[in-house]
Amino acid sequence: MTPLSHHEILPLVAPFAQRGRHLDLAKTDRLARRLVFKSIVHADPSGQGPTLTEALTLDAAEDGPSRLTRTLTDPTKLTATLYADGEDRGALLAAILDIEPHRQFRYQTATTITFSYRIAPGSTATDAGPLLTGCVARLGPVQILFDFRAVHDQWIPIRIQCEGAEIRQLPADLLAVLGPAWHRVRFGVTDWQATMQVARDEPERTRDGERKAAETVAHLADTLARAPGEFHLRHRRARWQTVQRGVQVLLAVFAVLAGGPLLFTLAPDGSVVQMLAYFWPVALLMVLPLFIQRLSSTTATWPRPLPATAWQPIQLVEQAVQP
Repeated sequence: MTPLSHHEILPLVAPFAQRGRHLDLAKTDRLARRLVFKSIVHADPSGQGPTLTEALTLDAAEDGPSRLTRTLTDPTKLTATLYADGEDRGALLAAILDIEPHRQFRYQTATTITFSYRIAPGSTATDAGPLLTGCVARLGPVQILFDFRAVHDQWIPIRIQCEGAEIRQLPADLLAVLGPAWHRVRFGVTDWQATMQVARDEPERTRDGERKAAETVAHLADTLARAPGEFHLRHRRARWQTVQRGVQVLLAVFAVLAGGPLLFTLAPDGSVVQMLAYFWPVALLMVLPLFIQRLSSTTATWPRPLPATAWQPIQLVEQAVQP
């Protein structure tokens, strides 16, 4: 990698200077071909949200497209990013500046959610908008992360980090009570993990992801701020519905496993049905991974009240709600 020279830097920063973004020489890394611009503070146009600090970085590729990244930070140190790839740096900057900074922050009662996006190459102002890459929410000492970076993937990983929060146990159906799009919660190495299903294709994937992420955060805020015993009382019917969905998956797996041998046994010798039964192992290999994935994400355990020591209700500080 060839370091950036002064002669290369001047034309690179020209479109930025025209839009009021000036190079920060102290933070710029010429060896890594990374240009860092001076921070800018954005006030909320509505006057209800906090100010955001913008950090703009250009990774100037020696060959091929460059990447322009905007990182926004609120007073609580929550961040949201927006990036675009391309060879026309002026067009990249225009695309980034078209997205209003406070659009990436949503202020719900006692919670803040940040949305990070990417701008698809070649997209224009008439397109559906930026594409979601991740969400982060903070509920007091609890942080929730949604990872949308896998393009076209319907299964979105969710991580619930509880640093500083006294959370000893979370029910497997904590999120599944919201509906079939939310799957089992389990403890990983350092945090609680789950998955959430969203639309496969854009722009529906981004809109669906934004809505479901906000719904998830609101549900967790409402649940973790209450005593553990209230979860079973308030969601008893939904918990039994998650059990029903799990049983349905188990029955479907059993039907797939038993279907081939039954067809082969009951069908007349030499019939077309019996011949098709010969291909049952191939069909089983194709569909069984889907059932295993679905089975691993469903909950079929008996819903029971949680012990009072499952978690210590978190204290949420009320804040202004952005319209």
